Amino acid sequence: MKFTLQNGVQRLPCCVKNCKYFIKLSLSNEIVESNTNHEHSEPDKKALNRQIMSNSLIRKALVDISCKPSKLIHSELKQGDIPTLTNNDLSLIRHNIHRARLSVHPSLPS
Repeated sequence: MKFTLQNGVQRLPCCVKNCKYFIKLSLSNEIVESNTNHEHSEPDKKALNRQIMSNSLIRKALVDISCKPSKLIHSELKQGDIPTLTNNDLSLIRHNIHRARLSVHPSLPS
């Protein structure tokens, strides 16, 4: 995720929310300022696999709005070998798909 600051400098932070790691790049892609000290351990493989699958399914669900979340999940599981996912993970992914679709479409007026 990149952030563009007011002076045109791009700030590239760590993907972990509370980590203070960042790099600031100028318009010519030169490092202007950086803090390269991570304040966390390496993320576990299980969480990364869940996030990768969740993000790809959300993208697919927003493109093909008529397809059921369970069908998308089954097709993704057939394509990739993801032995680290649990039933709870799949439930969370299904809820993420529903939330993403709700954010795109406005709610019906009451």
